[in-house]
Formats: sequence, structure tokens, C-alpha cells
Amino acid sequence: MYTYMCVCVKIEGNQPSNQWKKQSSFEAHNGGVNGVSWCPSSGSAVLGAPSKTNPNVGSVTKKFASCGCDNIIKIWEWNVEHSCWTSTAKLSQHTDWVRDVAWAPIPGAHSHGIVASCSEVCWTIVLFKTYTFFLKKKKKKKYIVIIWKQKGDGWKSSAQIHLSDRVWSVSWSELGNILAVASGENQVQLFKEGIDGKWHDVSKVNSSK
Repeated sequence: MYTYMCVCVKIEGNQPSNQWKKQSSFEAHNGGVNGVSWCPSSGSAVLGAPSKTNPNVGSVTKKFASCGCDNIIKIWEWNVEHSCWTSTAKLSQHTDWVRDVAWAPIPGAHSHGIVASCSEVCWTIVLFKTYTFFLKKKKKKKYIVIIWKQKGDGWKSSAQIHLSDRVWSVSWSELGNILAVASGENQVQLFKEGIDGKWHDVSKVNSSK
């Protein structure tokens, strides 16, 4: 089994023409890394991880989420003491490849984070015929988006959105209150959380129209 790696890059101030330089790489997910999403910066935080020569860059711990073919989402934080990225949480409610992950750009995201992820779910439907004593199993694909919320030091699945078409990617609006879901054939759906705590489809966009 292969273990694929995350690679972090940054722009060095003394590099010509804004060239990107590899900052670090590390093992992330078995089978493949499908998506990464930075925790939005806030306050006086500076994008990019602190270096060994300047460990105090930025006032907020750098974080990002990754997802992969091992059905897992991982939350990563920059460890200033050891100058490396450390996995601080594993979100493992998905039962198939996690296609994409997106961190919501909301105020206080470092202490009250919200992350959306999407994958396929394989349901097994069991049909039992008494007159033939025949047990039949049929597999049917379902597609799911999970909304994760950070509570203290832990993460918890707070809501699920079920769709009939394969979901390819998720993306938050600038304010972090609307979730765009790309699925099926040329379709984008927009979801917003209601006062009942459920996520409602507020519009659909089809590129063929």
C-alpha cells in the first residue's frame, strides 16, 4: 500500500519573480491525498508556517485540513517547537474516498472551526423473500456531504447532506454561511443552515442553461 504525502510551499521574500519554494513534505493519507484546505487566517496572523530561524511569525497557530482515499479527514497544526506539521485530529465517519474538504472562513475559525467534506456512501439493501427463502443483497451508491464542527479540542459531525449525484467538490462563500456543492452533470447546489440546524438547498445552477 502506498502512502501519499502533503507538500507545503511558500513564497520567499528574497526569491526572484515570486518563485515558490517547498517548505515541507510529510506522510498524510494512504492511497492518495484528494484535497487540502487552509484554516482562514485572522487577526495579525501571517500566511505561511514559521521557520526555524523565525519561529514566532504569526500570532495564530497555522492549521489546515486534508482528505484522502483512506476515507479520513485530518486536521494539521504547525508545531513551532519541533518545526513540523502535526496531525491533531482524525475525522473518520466517511466510508468511502473523501473527494474534497473545505474550511469555512468564519470569525474565530481557529477556536470554533467548521469544515465540510464530501464522499460516496455504499449502502447495502437487504431484501428477504419468505416464499422462496431467498436472501438477496443489493448495493446502491449514495453521496454525502458532512458538516464538521469543532467543540473545544475535538471535532464532531453536526449535519449530513444527502445527494443523488456524485459529489466532486465543496466550497464556502466568503462569509462562510453558504456552502456550494459541485455534483452530477454540470450542477452546483447552494446550501444554507436554517434556524432548525438543517442545511437547505437555496438554489441550483446548471451550466447548460
